[in-house]
Amino acid sequence: MRRLSLLVLVLVLVLPACGGASAPEQQQASPAEVLKQAAAKMEDAGSARYTVTGKMRNKTYAQRPLAFTLRGISTFDDKAVWVWWDLSDVYPAIIASQAPAADRATVRALVEDRRGWQMEFRQRGKTNWMRLPAFTEHFGAKPWIRGSDASGEDDFGGAFALPGDLIAYMRATRHVEELGREDGLAHYRGRVELRRVAAHVPRRDRAMVRKAVREVIRDTGKATLPLDVWLADDGVPRRFRVDDIEPRTSTERYPTTWRATMEILEYGVDFDVLRPPARKVMTEQEFDRLTES
Repeated sequence: MRRLSLLVLVLVLVLPACGGASAPEQQQASPAEVLKQAAAKMEDAGSARYTVTGKMRNKTYAQRPLAFTLRGISTFDDKAVWVWWDLSDVYPAIIASQAPAADRATVRALVEDRRGWQMEFRQRGKTNWMRLPAFTEHFGAKPWIRGSDASGEDDFGGAFALPGDLIAYMRATRHVEELGREDGLAHYRGRVELRRVAAHVPRRDRAMVRKAVREVIRDTGKATLPLDVWLADDGVPRRFRVDDIEPRTSTERYPTTWRATMEILEYGVDFDVLRPPARKVMTEQEFDRLTES
């Protein structure tokens, strides 16, 4: 009996100590670390099919927010992109605000058919094609306009439109908190530190991103942006809500802000971006000459 009592005492004293030794390994990751892990898991997936709903605002063009929707599929390195935008609220407002009095009849002809503002964008490597019926049909142009990003220049912002860009945002996020569960997903909220984003994009884009970040901070006085992420039980993001900012251009009085919700429908999608038929494609320079004439 005494031997049994001693054994029980040993178990009581020793087992908690053993458990205590492994406790740090079992501790739950912090919310910030959870988002870092989610970014890595998302990057490993390589591509996604998704939808976006949101509103764009720039008081240069309209006093009210302008709604848009998007559905797309893209790789996270942005080498293959295929998206469809409904810009029927955005583009007409922009064009109408810029039209001089002498051109208002032409502008009305452009914007009255909202179906003309359903834009399709395709990209393969450094070549992209855009189809916007309201432009090409009015000017008698070919349906597709071919462009290139070979210059390496791009606008900062727009992470609401390409899920791969949100990987860098998650890695640049601080002050993360977990807000509970919603629709079966774990909800996290943090602040994207804009000055840290450039460190998490491809090296070729870092100078451009740093320059654009400086312009955003100059235009808005904001050095952070809110980011909400909803994770499935496997730790992979399924929903994002992001406020994004693009610096103002030389023709704008205000920066452009975007508030959007992205739903990831499927990860690891294998797809090909089809080239439009050559006979239906014109270059940006050809389109510019056509519109100037």
